[in-house]
Amino acid sequence: MIELLEYLILSIGTFSGSGKKVEITVDNGCVSAKSFEVSNPEQQDIKKLSRKKSKVWLEELESIGINRWKPRYHTPYILDGTQWELEYKYDGKRCRHISGCNAFPENWDDFLEVKDKITPFIEPERI
Repeated sequence: MIELLEYLILSIGTFSGSGKKVEITVDNGCVSAKSFEVSNPEQQDIKKLSRKKSKVWLEELESIGINRWKPRYHTPYILDGTQWELEYKYDGKRCRHISGCNAFPENWDDFLEVKDKITPFIEPERI
């Protein structure tokens, strides 16, 4: 059974502060997303999925198993690189925060592939 996602927020950036953010919400079974550069939050890319496409997208996200990810992924002694934060909440549950610094869950690329179906913003060669 698919848990009912309320929202998911992903931020990816560099030590210098540049980066991108995506905010995904689910309302009445429909998924919508907005993405933007952290340095320019006024310029947003907004996308909404139909109920049918939302169901497929949510099933794909569920198959990734982000609920089994550790709270923190960190490569020590590196002061530059990629920092990321993920916050999400399922209906009736507490929100969860996961973060990383130059380290990622094993199926991170699968997660990005699913996320990119609604709002692509990451060039794979940068990560």
